Amino acid sequence: MLIKKNDILYKYKVQLLAFVLGLSFLIVSQGFAQENNQTMQKGWMIGLHMGVYFANNHSAEYYNGQETNENNISFVLDNQYRKQEIVEYFNVQTYIWDESDLPQNMKYEPDINIGFLARNNITNDWGIFFNINYTKLVAKGNFTLQFDPGQIITEPDMRVFEIYGVEERTNIDIGVHRQFNTLTPNLTYYGEIGINVNNTKVEESSVQLEDLNYSIVNRYGPGRNYVPGLAQTEYNFRLGGIGAGAFGSMGIKYLYNNKLTMNAGLTSYFKYINLTGYKSFTVHWAPYVRVMYNGFFDFL
Repeated sequence: MLIKKNDILYKYKVQLLAFVLGLSFLIVSQGFAQENNQTMQKGWMIGLHMGVYFANNHSAEYYNGQETNENNISFVLDNQYRKQEIVEYFNVQTYIWDESDLPQNMKYEPDINIGFLARNNITNDWGIFFNINYTKLVAKGNFTLQFDPGQIITEPDMRVFEIYGVEERTNIDIGVHRQFNTLTPNLTYYGEIGINVNNTKVEESSVQLEDLNYSIVNRYGPGRNYVPGLAQTEYNFRLGGIGAGAFGSMGIKYLYNNKLTMNAGLTSYFKYINLTGYKSFTVHWAPYVRVMYNGFFDFL
């Protein structure tokens, strides 16, 4: 089931984030014994980027199953064969549903993003960089079905179920890095600005009815639906696409020595996500930590 699988993935992601934070703390705690170095060393730096991605919920509505969406819940609930499976599973005569019972407040769960960064320090204060990071997002909401148990006298049997979507999102950030004055002998602050190109890929858009899980993506073609026992061609088309925007970031940099630094900051994105019907420019947030190393390319 989705929840159990995501709980396991989340556990490992938290452990990975804790490892990076612990490594960063170790660098900071030992760094006071190092020689102070308040300017950036010219040349190439590489680093590990890790943080938490807070996606704007506007595009989460893509997964709410409305008829106006690319994928809609009627593909499952109005299919006579799926309906028969559902009423047999819940031991009822039938069910009814209405579009007003679908969620209007789908939300993405914040998730860990991890990536790689390379920066060329062209002066002691300025650098140009390339950052690529990846996250997997889950959007969730609830909808209701009204079951008819088939009894003469009965109260309405309203049950709440989950509708959700899973997507992969990759961000490519290209920008400039500016280091400012020192705060302490080992601490400086910095700012970044640049352009963003993002790639969104829909992995799943489904409903969960207790142990029954159904995709609401129609891969049989327009006007066609699931028929048991019938050999049907399923089209493996891609949902999602390339989006673009801009970003800005502020952070604090700890200067461990002339080779190693640790950054902690917050990036704000203003971009559109390429999901059909939800391509408006929106704001997204991503706090992060980075461990940067200067010297990897010394052998070149």
